[in-house]
Amino acid sequence: MKIAQHGITGTPLELMHKLINAGIVKGNVGTHWQDIAIENLPTELVKKMEKWTLDKYGADAKAKKPNMSDKEIIGKNIKNAIKPFKKEIASIDDKYKKKIYAACKASAIEYFEAFNGKGSGKTVRNAA
Repeated sequence: MKIAQHGITGTPLELMHKLINAGIVKGNVGTHWQDIAIENLPTELVKKMEKWTLDKYGADAKAKKPNMSDKEIIGKNIKNAIKPFKKEIASIDDKYKKKIYAACKASAIEYFEAFNGKGSGKTVRNAA
């Protein structure tokens, strides 16, 4: 049986072998790519997105969990700022786009290697 595991963002790469040994052949890391993109956006844009996130979600989050830090609120909710800031994100300077691309490529290679996918391109192409 082949299994896809949703939500492995944050799982240390050195533990991926345990997922493989459990029969997992695909790991979904959408939040990981989102985090890489946000980390490489212009600082001022990220600050605006963080402020928006706190304004939108901060009061409710603190009402439920009074000790929740702003950092935690942002971490759990900043993904919701992507749509309202879509135009600004799409219009970032090419230098930021290149940083995002390079960081995603480097991370993708790490994931391919952690999942023993190195050298499997021909197998994947033939299966399509």
